[in-house]
Amino acid sequence: MRITIILLVAAVAGTALGAGIAARSFYRFPEQSNLELGLVAPEKNLTEGFPSVEVDEKEYDFGAMDSHLTGKHAFVFRNVGKAPLKLEAGQTTCKCTLSDIGDGIIPPGESGEVTLEWHGRDFVGPFSQTATIKTNDPRNLLVDLKVHGEMIAKARLVPDSLLFTSATAGQAAHGSVTLFGYGDAPWKLTGYEVDEPEGVDVSYSPLSSDEVKQEAYAKFGYRIEVTTKPGLPLGPFKRRIRLLTSAEDPKELSLPVQGTISSEIAILGAGWHADQGMLRLGTLEGSKTVRKLLLRVGGLQPDQVQFEVAEVHPEFVVVRLGEPSSPPGSRVAVTPLEIEIPEGSPPCNFLGPNLERLGRIRLKTTHASVKELDIHLQFLIRG
Repeated sequence: MRITIILLVAAVAGTALGAGIAARSFYRFPEQSNLELGLVAPEKNLTEGFPSVEVDEKEYDFGAMDSHLTGKHAFVFRNVGKAPLKLEAGQTTCKCTLSDIGDGIIPPGESGEVTLEWHGRDFVGPFSQTATIKTNDPRNLLVDLKVHGEMIAKARLVPDSLLFTSATAGQAAHGSVTLFGYGDAPWKLTGYEVDEPEGVDVSYSPLSSDEVKQEAYAKFGYRIEVTTKPGLPLGPFKRRIRLLTSAEDPKELSLPVQGTISSEIAILGAGWHADQGMLRLGTLEGSKTVRKLLLRVGGLQPDQVQFEVAEVHPEFVVVRLGEPSSPPGSRVAVTPLEIEIPEGSPPCNFLGPNLERLGRIRLKTTHASVKELDIHLQFLIRG
């Protein structure tokens, strides 16, 4: 006779929950009260009047498994007792459903199968799951089953995306990811496509055997190099690289690339909002107001960059440039910039989000890619 209990388990790490109290209410043994009172010899009851369950194995190591697939393993339950053995699904480490159980009865001398089934659901890494089967064997009210192994993908990018955090307009920035393949039939990268190819270079090369060995279960791999070209516009950027393969599955892999292109010249100081290119001075009452900023220059030769005041609006704003310096041990140059609203300045309104209606300081620079630098002024002087 064959009885199959299928427990559907998602393959994620978890810890089994106890279910002893619930199991004891599962079945009322015919002579349980006499057994508890000591009126009947335990050995006689357990050998002559009760079922007895035996399980060949209660733990199964599945090894490596493709994270897209479903795994199954059947545990064999035998009834070596003298009464029908009843099985019922108990608690598991995650959601489960019971199906194809029939009446759940195994007659004396026969066996049935409890099949544990779990789904990868794209989970990658070690997994361990337990399932509890309740029985009416008084010596084995609960039988704990366990499956464990490691979910692997047919292919995996490490990391799965690229983030450029220090890319500048005047210099190239480099990043790399590693592609590991786990299948028995090796395939090759055949090319790539970039959704917006301007400003991005891509190259790839096979990993050495020693590099492949660093990743468990990997059979081959590639190093993918991504370079941003000088000249990308300032601000955030996003690209998506499609890596094409010679295999049917995976036919291609997607590599997201994003970051922010910043200028090699940065403005630092209180009230400065780099995302808006605006210095907020607030509401002034006609008294003298001074704000000090720093012009920070990076790149290959930061001490060679010079600044010159080219335009000031309104004209009563006073702008002073200090002498550049390089902090010890750094690769940057810093130039002080002082902005003064003199006492007795006329009433004016340079508020609002529209940059064209704000005050402005325009600086000329000798930087190769940043020829001009605008500082918008937002302020109000009451009459």
